[in-house]
Amino acid sequence: MKKALGILLIITLFVVQFAQLGISEADTVNPVVERHTVEINPYDNRIIVEESIKIKSQGQGNENYTSIRFWIQQDADDVKILAVGANKYLTPTISGNIYEINLTEINTTLSSGEVLDVTVSYNLPATNTNFEKKLFYDTVFFSVTFNNRELCRGEDLSSNSYYKFTLYRPYEVPMEITYIIIIVLLIIILIVSTLYLLKKQRTRLRRTEAESEELLTTKKTLLLSILKDIEKQHRSKKISDETYSKLREEYKQQAVDVIKKLEEKNK
Repeated sequence: MKKALGILLIITLFVVQFAQLGISEADTVNPVVERHTVEINPYDNRIIVEESIKIKSQGQGNENYTSIRFWIQQDADDVKILAVGANKYLTPTISGNIYEINLTEINTTLSSGEVLDVTVSYNLPATNTNFEKKLFYDTVFFSVTFNNRELCRGEDLSSNSYYKFTLYRPYEVPMEITYIIIIVLLIIILIVSTLYLLKKQRTRLRRTEAESEELLTTKKTLLLSILKDIEKQHRSKKISDETYSKLREEYKQQAVDVIKKLEEKNK
């Protein structure tokens, strides 16, 4: 009889403990995000991300939350988490993509029915073409905007949902990179043009220097001789007036150029 009563007592205690555990688990409800907006904008050589999050406790009775978590993609840097009400930046504990903040830093907890406003800002490389986000809590409203263009708007999203958005369409390139490419191409064209002009100028100088006074004198003698010969042929009617005029003008101009060069060398 005593043995049977002992077994019954043990079973009763086990049932009571199980029932209490069930009630405790039923009362444990994660916070809910009432509003989560993400604004993404390209700037200089980076992409700036600003998230605005309103979190509300859904716990029962005296349940308090002393920490909350955020998911941020791997290549983010300069991450800042601001508790808006306290106007204080919080130091997160980082584990991979998970950023967890301790609310006791601002001497507060998230009690039942209370709301906490948080802003999360960070930078991404300008070469990023995608934005990734995982929601740790049930979210009533969620939106993502890139460069004033809405990428996503959703309601009543479940916890642990994962999303990936394309920032740039396949044919798009960030304007900052486009400007850099254009400037580099212009610089290359300018350098090539300058080198070509310098080379051309040096060639002219070399040709000018190569023409010695003796060579110029010989050219002058030959050109004057040709002019006299043309004159004789014209007088003897061997060449027409039109041909004579063209030949005379051409060789006369060459002779004038040679004479000028000789005068410059003799100065």
